[in-house]
Amino acid sequence: MLSTLSLLTAMTLPAHAERYAFDDTTGAVGYHMVATLHEIDGQAPNFSGELFIGKGGDHTGTLTVQTPAMTTGLSVRDDRMHEYVLAVTEYPTLTFKMGAIGGDVAGLDSGQGSGQVLLRGQLTIRTSTRDVEIPATYTWQGDKVVLEGRYDMKWTSFGLPDPSIMISTLYPDMTVNFKVTARPAP
Repeated sequence: MLSTLSLLTAMTLPAHAERYAFDDTTGAVGYHMVATLHEIDGQAPNFSGELFIGKGGDHTGTLTVQTPAMTTGLSVRDDRMHEYVLAVTEYPTLTFKMGAIGGDVAGLDSGQGSGQVLLRGQLTIRTSTRDVEIPATYTWQGDKVVLEGRYDMKWTSFGLPDPSIMISTLYPDMTVNFKVTARPAP
């Protein structure tokens, strides 16, 4: 009787791990900005993160981007971004600390299906931290979960220095996009 009860209990528990990890080998983080004379597409090729799927909707996570690796594909512009705007020597990372997930979390909790969610947390760039809500989708692929989203922001709201030069103004609107595959972590 006890073994039957144990088996039934095990069958009702989610078949997915509680802790998941992702990094630049299993996803991508990029950004898009517009300046007077051109558009800028950048990449954050060095990042890592974790997603915790807890019981009862207790979901948390982190994303850490290594700022010295961020690139726009133009070395002069990248040097200005690294030295002047992000001050990568003093602030080598930017972080998103997720405190909750809202929206369609039933599938996320069950370890199957897909849905739309809001990733709620705090984004820190240099010394400025802001509460943010990032719309995203999740899709389970076996024991892995794919998170994909886009966040529209103004870089000026983080108090970053304006990198504009005389012949080209960088507008404050910025779009950050990501797609990561989080795998069960030990």
